[in-house]
Amino acid sequence: MTPSARVTMPDYTDDASSESQPLLDSDDSEIEETCSVLHSTQWERHVEPSLATVQPQAFETATLFRQRFIRQILGLNPFRTSYFTLYRQLDDTSSKAILALAIIFAVLAGLPLPLIGVILGRIINNFPPNADELRHLLYRLMSVAVGYFLVTWGWSVCWAVTGERVSRKTRERLLHRALGMDMAYYDTVAPDLSSILTEKTQTIQLGTSEKVGLFIASISYFISAFTVGFLLNAKLTGVM
Repeated sequence: MTPSARVTMPDYTDDASSESQPLLDSDDSEIEETCSVLHSTQWERHVEPSLATVQPQAFETATLFRQRFIRQILGLNPFRTSYFTLYRQLDDTSSKAILALAIIFAVLAGLPLPLIGVILGRIINNFPPNADELRHLLYRLMSVAVGYFLVTWGWSVCWAVTGERVSRKTRERLLHRALGMDMAYYDTVAPDLSSILTEKTQTIQLGTSEKVGLFIASISYFISAFTVGFLLNAKLTGVM
């Protein structure tokens, strides 16, 4: 074969190397990204609370944040704790005495209502009644009404004072615990500390004041009404 007739073969080495180079670069970039993700995950696990602003945080709802905040500040989980533990704040004698009077007055407040119904029923059933009998029944009715007013006023005042004292003691305890924490915590996790404390203590006050007395008085009224009904007419009360 003559030199002029020699056929030159195309050189594919440069093309192959140029095509394989992006694949190698992509593999290296994927490995680097995987390593960076692993390093960031390990760093997130061992990060200090004071560096929480640097760490990327996921979105949290207000409920989860407040649960964690109350659990960390108050030292207990309010969603797993009994309701009656709120009254542990009443550690002095006067507060315990007021709480006892509030419970007693609330129980007594449910008793006069069935008696008022019985007295009015006797007045209506014996109409027109005798003058002396009517005067006697009216005296009874006025006495029961005055007693009902006194016990209702008593449990309202006592439960209002109890709720205020529970709220104040809880606020003092929260403030005492909050002052003992690191200042960086309030800059990174709980910047609205005052608003959260105000909201929670107001909720505690509403849940430990007059509503509790009204609930106890309603239960007492329910029990006393059925008791009086069974004493006067057991068959009719049983049917009802």
